[in-house]
Amino acid sequence: MDEDQSYAIGEVRFSTSVRHQHTAETYGLKFRLGGQVVSFLVDTKFFPGLIESYGDSDILVIHVVKDTPFEDKEILHLTLEDARRIITAVRPRRAVLTHFGMAMLKADPLALAMDMQKELGIEVTAATDGLRIDLGGGE
Repeated sequence: MDEDQSYAIGEVRFSTSVRHQHTAETYGLKFRLGGQVVSFLVDTKFFPGLIESYGDSDILVIHVVKDTPFEDKEILHLTLEDARRIITAVRPRRAVLTHFGMAMLKADPLALAMDMQKELGIEVTAATDGLRIDLGGGE
């Protein structure tokens, strides 16, 4: 795969995001489903190019490893503040936080997502095992 490219597997069409900043070559995926863009923003350190790359997302699933900033600036993962910054700029219809590290789990991701939803006025969900999303709007 390469950055910002389109692919198809049978009838499933998707594209890659900008290359992420991570220890391995990493890209997010963007699926066009039912007239919507469902994006998966996976492991990366925050950089402004993420906002442009995911700007067309209707549903944005974001890997959020930690609730507070990393002391080591070389850690290449997103924090809750990074997710808030991305969601605020992209303004998806719905955001789903997932891929929690232990610190995030201890901080109660369900409560953090509810607080972010109230603050931003955008539907924000913390993923749980078995979560299903109705692309029409409900769970």
